[in-house]
Amino acid sequence: MRATSALIVSLVLFVALNAVSIEYFPAVWLDEVMFTDPAANLAIDGKFVSTAWPDQPDNQIWAGNAPLYSLLLAAWIKLFGLSIVSVRSFNLVLVSCSIACFWRAARSAGLLRSSRYGIAAILVVLLEYGVALNYRAGRYDGLGLFLIAIAAYGATRVGLLRLFFVFAACIAMPATGLQVALYMSIVLFLALLAFGRGALPAVIAGAGGLAVGAILLFSALAGLGVVDVFLSTIDRLRRIDSTPKDPSFWLLLLATVLQMARSGAQTWWRQPVLGFLASVGLLAPLLVYVAGRFPTYYTWMSVVPLSAVLFTLIERGKMLENRIVTGVVAGLVVTACLMGLPLQLASGAFYRRERSYEEVRRVVGPIEPNDVVIADPAAYYAVRPKAAKVYLTEAVFEGQWMTDEQLRRVNLMVIRPQDFDILAERLGGGWQQGTKSPPARGELPLFGHRFGDKLVATYDLQAFRRVKGADR
Repeated sequence: MRATSALIVSLVLFVALNAVSIEYFPAVWLDEVMFTDPAANLAIDGKFVSTAWPDQPDNQIWAGNAPLYSLLLAAWIKLFGLSIVSVRSFNLVLVSCSIACFWRAARSAGLLRSSRYGIAAILVVLLEYGVALNYRAGRYDGLGLFLIAIAAYGATRVGLLRLFFVFAACIAMPATGLQVALYMSIVLFLALLAFGRGALPAVIAGAGGLAVGAILLFSALAGLGVVDVFLSTIDRLRRIDSTPKDPSFWLLLLATVLQMARSGAQTWWRQPVLGFLASVGLLAPLLVYVAGRFPTYYTWMSVVPLSAVLFTLIERGKMLENRIVTGVVAGLVVTACLMGLPLQLASGAFYRRERSYEEVRRVVGPIEPNDVVIADPAAYYAVRPKAAKVYLTEAVFEGQWMTDEQLRRVNLMVIRPQDFDILAERLGGGWQQGTKSPPARGELPLFGHRFGDKLVATYDLQAFRRVKGADR
């Protein structure tokens, strides 16, 4: 009971801390808007289409690589409205539920019996840079984590209930992202190697769920006539070479490997549960990368199992045998945590003014119900709830589907100033300059390392309204 209370208190504090700061890190960027837009269109207009996706026109059912997330997000937007905080809160809820499932699974499997070490493992996961980026943004990765957590919870149950949870979670994985289905396939294979016949029922249930989910997904896409769009999107994403720009991940990986080496084979190598988790944490990321890509958003695939291994070994007392190893491992873990969520919160506090969405709304100015807007992704949440139509700059620059008639109807642009000349030439007509974002202050030294661009990204926007009578 005490452990459950500690978990609940931790998760409540986690949600509260992030809810009050989630607007300020990360700055709104392309990825999250591309998956939010079809959800918003379905919730507001009843049409599952997108004006943010360059691969297909806005009169065709959206067929991005993670349709289930956007469908569920549409229901969330219907309940809580469309805003940066409401959309990002969906992932906060998903990740909180995931942590609760992993907690129950770990304890059922005989890991992390002490609430102290269990809470420590949870905090490391929640503070890790890539995981924190997932639950503080509007991408679809939180749903993949949630489905894996349900499968893990189900795998530690008994009887038919065990098979039901695994099967149900796996059905949804192909529509959540093929990388999630691939990861789960690797997990099932490693479980069979680690546990032998004992894992066979769950492995069959999981493999069956993945197969049924894939059949349902491609049948639906074929029925809607958008299989080619889905496959082209998958192929384009697969060809983007990507490795984690995540300081927390590499530090935690090093700490776990060091502790495993110090603990010795008799401690974990011959223990099926620890051997299984270690193999998942170490091998799955490599295999996912070889099959396609392994960006920062996927680091949870390794961080979750390795955190369980690390703190289980610490709980069993092997850290105390060598003070030097103890100090090194502890230092790596603490540094990894500080370089995750705390660094993101520091970035949010430092750039609070530059990332304030009230400032973005000031730049946008009043929106009329008949306005047709071309918007930078950063301005999306300020214009989409009020405008008649919003096209993302990505769709204009990379897509080939916008017609001259659609371009003529655009009467407002909220874009980066450096994009104005290109867009104005394509749209034609005369444009009146509006408000511009204030210049960003300089970077703190630590932010200059950038780990990607999220720590230093701010809003650089300006509004341009078409002059009446100066149509194309």
